[in-house]
Amino acid sequence: MQKLNIAIPQDAVWILNKLNEGGHEAYIVGGCVRDSILGRMPQDWDITTSALPEETKTIFDHTFDTGIKHGTITVVLHHENYEVTTYRIDGEYADCRHPDEVSFTKKLNEDLLRRDFTMNAIAYHPKEGFRDPFHGQEDIAAGIIRGVGGPAKRFQEDALRMLRCVRFSAQLGFAIDPETWAALCANTALIQKISAERIREELQKLWLAPFANKMPLLWESGLLAQIDATLSASLIANSQTLLEEISLCPKDNILRWCIVLQHYPIGEVKGFLKGMRLDNHSLKRISLLLEELSA
Repeated sequence: MQKLNIAIPQDAVWILNKLNEGGHEAYIVGGCVRDSILGRMPQDWDITTSALPEETKTIFDHTFDTGIKHGTITVVLHHENYEVTTYRIDGEYADCRHPDEVSFTKKLNEDLLRRDFTMNAIAYHPKEGFRDPFHGQEDIAAGIIRGVGGPAKRFQEDALRMLRCVRFSAQLGFAIDPETWAALCANTALIQKISAERIREELQKLWLAPFANKMPLLWESGLLAQIDATLSASLIANSQTLLEEISLCPKDNILRWCIVLQHYPIGEVKGFLKGMRLDNHSLKRISLLLEELSA
């Protein structure tokens, strides 16, 4: 049985075991499994289980409802929060972001099918090993980002996944599977349904990502043009210089925004940043630095 590169925290193992003792399946799942396989330290340890939310709440002393409508309960243990979510099947996504309704299931594979990419659709239990019906481990080993099932459907369900796809490529240095890339390019207009706050969060992670050579995927796909046509034209015209400068720039959010926006019309920068819902402190610092650069 393959071993994870990073040990699961004992508290997370304890939660898995308590759910198992209650007669339920339980696994760590998603990004924490992916990062562990890659030898990266997970930020969160998410757990998926066959237990219904009400059953989860009866097993643990300290919980609170995070998103009980969607099956998520937060278990608090030693001042740490662990999200425990019931296996579920998502309904329609009318807003291209959240399912209108969910139904609970007892089948792990049905829960994994609703996830975005194969590398994020892997479950793991210390005693059972990996549950990986969509071959996510193989894609991680090959450095490929591949949509689970039909990638077009995954993007149409949640349009933010398109930005996440590009951001993961730049963070991990992975290539995007051709079918997934074609589906992304065909659905870029759906990004307009996503809130500016969520788009900004993904862009900021992208600006800070270590594989700057993957950043052009943002505008080559047509995705950036749907977010802001002026910025897209600016980065396309200055792509080579941008990549060189951003690779040399300290990993600082303000400085990276300045590099990205240095050829943006100076009189329109504040409007763009306000539209991205950037905090006022960062907005002022970026605007001042860009004004000095253009002086």
